[in-house]
Amino acid sequence: MSNLTESSQIAKGTTIKGTIKTSEDIRIDGIVDGDLDTSGKLIVGTEGKITGKMKTNTAVVSGNLDIENIQAENLSFTKDAKFKGNASYKSISIEEGAEINGQLTKISK
Repeated sequence: MSNLTESSQIAKGTTIKGTIKTSEDIRIDGIVDGDLDTSGKLIVGTEGKITGKMKTNTAVVSGNLDIENIQAENLSFTKDAKFKGNASYKSISIEEGAEINGQLTKISK
């Protein structure tokens, strides 16, 4: 029996309009025009773009987020990230070079 977890990927060149809800890890290298909700890990590649609302356990962002709100336990912006919106988080890391334009709010608990 394997210990591998399931994961999904939205490939570069793919656009999804609507809501994505999953309990597994997901990687976005394409465009999601809508809301995304995962209890797994979210990875947004350098070519990835998400608009809408997001809720996730862990997010590693290297792409473009132009969103109303993101809720994440652990939030990481790499040097290539471009973020516009509001974020709520328990822990955060921001690499030098990331473009952050919005409100960042630490969740206490």
